[in-house]
Amino acid sequence: MSAALIPYAFPSVTRVVIAWLLPLCGPGGVGARRPDAAVLPYRLVTTVAGHETPEKVKQCATVSVHTFGDSYDSAEQAAQITHQRMLLMGPPTYGPQQITITNGDGSTQTVVPDCVTTSQIPVWHDYEDELIYRFVARYDIDMRVVSNR
Repeated sequence: MSAALIPYAFPSVTRVVIAWLLPLCGPGGVGARRPDAAVLPYRLVTTVAGHETPEKVKQCATVSVHTFGDSYDSAEQAAQITHQRMLLMGPPTYGPQQITITNGDGSTQTVVPDCVTTSQIPVWHDYEDELIYRFVARYDIDMRVVSNR
């Protein structure tokens, strides 16, 4: 049985941010979940809120990027470097960037964020493990639909 679907979809903004940070962090340095044995610094990416425009052609997501380090200073420095990389992702600060993501089914897709703005600069947040230090930043990222055919 197959159900009818619209011929377009929004890319996963979590996958977009992970793919964007991958050249900075390496494959063991960024993800949607932080493994217990993750090498520090580590960046955890989660989508925390969002909406679609009424005409359903743009999705506006708020993405949280947690940067973990083994000391306050190393976490803060890594968070600042992460922030610099995020600002390079697209307008209005820099031109549009093409980002290739790998979808859950293994297919790849190239997307271009319309806009990336900072809704929270990197700030200190306590973490349950006293030996791990954390800074959290949030970004609003606008993405257009892409064909799913």
